[in-house]
Amino acid sequence: MWYPPGGDVEYSKLADEHFTERGDERFTGAFVGICCQAFTDKNIHTDFDDFAHSTL
Repeated sequence: MWYPPGGDVEYSKLADEHFTERGDERFTGAFVGICCQAFTDKNIHTDFDDFAHSTL
């Protein structure tokens, strides 16, 4: 089942070039992933054979 994300999200600064503070912790870039959750009492696993990402 597909649930579209809601609302607008600011994506223009998803890179570490905009980081201006000093220190050991720095933003390392944007990541994307997939997740599947079963909300039942059954022990079921999920295998992903393919994942495609494209820019808009």
